[in-house]
Amino acid sequence: FNERNPDGTTALHEAAFAKHDDIVQMIVSHAQQLQINLDFKDEDGRTGLGMYFREVCKAGDLKNLEKILTFTTIDFNEPSPNGQSGFYYTCWKGHVQAVKFLVQKSKSIDLDLNMANDDGLTAFHSACQNKHGEIVDYLIANSEEFDINLLAGEKYGRTGYDAWPDKFQS
Repeated sequence: FNERNPDGTTALHEAAFAKHDDIVQMIVSHAQQLQINLDFKDEDGRTGLGMYFREVCKAGDLKNLEKILTFTTIDFNEPSPNGQSGFYYTCWKGHVQAVKFLVQKSKSIDLDLNMANDDGLTAFHSACQNKHGEIVDYLIANSEEFDINLLAGEKYGRTGYDAWPDKFQS
């Protein structure tokens, strides 16, 4: 399990990328016993568990999202090669229940709800751009309690509000 491909990936990376939930669970649950290194990074600096978290978030998979929060060696802010976090993907795909779950757990897992991708876009930008109204409303309603910066500007200075002007016109 510690064998690495030329690009630095391991069996965990491959299982995570393909979202083979049972295989990921098996590797993680036997890691200590079999001396499996869960922290190996590929050539892009991604760990298998970080990849898995992003894939679970993309899918809005609440069952496995709850399980993954029990993994002790995971950086929930590890970005994709383009800088997107798991939370960004959850907002982008419109997974309302997963967004609510992650916001509520964000402080206990040190999840950065304001993390920006390489273009400066945050999860709030993503939800606004994709017109996911229930998510946008939830992020706004919980912005103060969970320190969500609704006025963060992307690389050209536009905020999430600018991404969906029809919703926010008075």
